[in-house]
Amino acid sequence: MPHCTAQEGCTNEAVATFTWPWGDNGVVCQQHQVLLHQQAHNLKRQVFVTPMQPGAPTPVTREERIAAHATALALTEENAELRQVNQDLYSKLQTVQQSLSTELAKVAALDASLKERTEQLAASRAEVGAARQAAADAGEEARVLRGLQKVDPAKKK
Repeated sequence: MPHCTAQEGCTNEAVATFTWPWGDNGVVCQQHQVLLHQQAHNLKRQVFVTPMQPGAPTPVTREERIAAHATALALTEENAELRQVNQDLYSKLQTVQQSLSTELAKVAALDASLKERTEQLAASRAEVGAARQAAADAGEEARVLRGLQKVDPAKKK
């Protein structure tokens, strides 16, 4: 249950709502309800007092409405600012994604070039290996031929 708002500093539970003809309103406890009626009599005005229903929503005071409206305005402005920040971040994200796509295409091209050059290197190494083997075979054959030349009986005669 809400506390009495008819008298500043009152901590009693409210039992009724009140509204003055000029629009001020709030909730009032049993003790201050009597004082409220006396004040209305002294002012020659009528105060409208309605008993509170258990479980019924508490009426919003003027100050609470003003505070809620101010909060709503502040949040609306903050929301607009955040939407702008969000839009800016989204634009940056789009730019970064385009750059990433470009860089990924470059990486794919370089990867294909690297694979091709690796295959060329392997083929070149195989050719070098075959050439070395051929040179080694030729060197061996030359050594054998030199050895045969030294023992050639046709030259000794």
